[in-house]
Amino acid sequence: ECRELLAIDLVAEADPAEALSRYADFVAQHPDAPLSASVGGRVAAMLASSNGIEAASEENCDNLDA
Repeated sequence: ECRELLAIDLVAEADPAEALSRYADFVAQHPDAPLSASVGGRVAAMLASSNGIEAASEENCDNLDA
């Protein structure tokens, strides 16, 4: 789980939209994992960064609406 989450962190730098989708998948697949609690902070930091707006995608917006 740790390696999977670190890999998503690397994706976040280049493709925030893909990273947001992967973070959501990580939490869905590992709801009881201790590392799942850290995802909210990671997403908040990513969205607050200068390229945070790039996390917006049609797929991510649809997931948020669901």
